[in-house]
Amino acid sequence: MLLAIDPDFNVGARIEHNTELGYVTGQGRGDPMKLTMFDPQAPMAPGDRVVTNQDSAFPGGVPIGTVGQVQGTVGSFSRNATITPFVDFTSLDLVGVIVVPPRVDPRDSVLPPRPTPSPTSSASGSPSASGAPSASPHASASSSPTRSP
Repeated sequence: MLLAIDPDFNVGARIEHNTELGYVTGQGRGDPMKLTMFDPQAPMAPGDRVVTNQDSAFPGGVPIGTVGQVQGTVGSFSRNATITPFVDFTSLDLVGVIVVPPRVDPRDSVLPPRPTPSPTSSASGSPSASGAPSASPHASASSSPTRSP
């Protein structure tokens, strides 16, 4: 059994609402995971959410994390991105095991809800001082397989 942050781990992946494929690899404890797209023309941007692509080891649609920094530009030889996992792998105490995968790929239905802007606002009416929505502090561990992507 490997955690998704293990350097020997990789899983087929795709960006939410996208059919472009790639794979995510672990980079070790404390380092973000890495997304490599098969097509360097594939669109991706910070904040995009990443899920597993159905393959022999994982069912499709299991939430992995969000795109951080993107390296390379559309049209360059390769494009990679850092991935911030939805879960803190150092504090997992309960995981779910998928014994029988779903008959149909759930696509993006298992992703946690998108964060909503903070209810507090400044005098100018902006959602927050930074303009960025707050991130969800946790993801559902019940939808994660034992090898937790």
